[in-house]
Amino acid sequence: MRPDGLVDAHHCLPIASTWGTGTTSSSDGQFFRGGKRMAVGDINARYGVDPGFSFYTHVFDQHAPYSITVISAATHEAPYVLDGLLHHSSSLKIAEHYIDTGGATDHVFALCAMLGFRFCPRLRDFLDRRLAALGPVTSYPTIGSLLGKRLKTDTIREHWGDVLRLVASLKAGHVALQEIGKIERAFFMLDWLENPNLRERCQAGLNKSEQRYVLTQAICSFRQDRIIDRTHETLQHRASGLNLVIAAIVYGDST
Repeated sequence: MRPDGLVDAHHCLPIASTWGTGTTSSSDGQFFRGGKRMAVGDINARYGVDPGFSFYTHVFDQHAPYSITVISAATHEAPYVLDGLLHHSSSLKIAEHYIDTGGATDHVFALCAMLGFRFCPRLRDFLDRRLAALGPVTSYPTIGSLLGKRLKTDTIREHWGDVLRLVASLKAGHVALQEIGKIERAFFMLDWLENPNLRERCQAGLNKSEQRYVLTQAICSFRQDRIIDRTHETLQHRASGLNLVIAAIVYGDST
């Protein structure tokens, strides 16, 4: 059975609704050290001096993984958030997605909003971020300390059609997306401050990804903390197989 088949079968089990509705998910990267003669792998100072890579995995709220991708240890996680949400083959209809700070950028805020996903990152640097303002900061004297730079609304207007069609040039499209993302991030930050239920949902969603790490480590590297596959293709095969095994375990425990 394919991983997406197991995910769909698990989603249909009556007991699965105990853990969630199947409409929210979280994603995160898990680092694995590679063999000394690896042809692939990068060094990330956060994990020491050994080369390695990450498995970036999307897990929906009923605990099963529905997407997994091998990425460089030195790669920013943000581009892979949407990949998993858009390009999985299960029947899940994800409405709200949680990530940690590493995958949160204004571009992802913008694209998630335009594609119909509620993007909910846990911002560890929340207090250091500023809200975007449509007018001059001096127009909002009571909250001036919370505001950042004025939004470039002219950039949004100029490239709005290009953004909607996703055919703008890389530079112009990214600038416009960033400004749109600042708006979405400001709305999200205000909602985060006044909505404790949102904070609880985000924390619970990310906990499900973190609970999966120990099982993943044990299955994938046999507790040796090192994988010796040498090419990206074999790593992706291992990652896909890992997803299948974990989905099968989650399904088996639920039946």
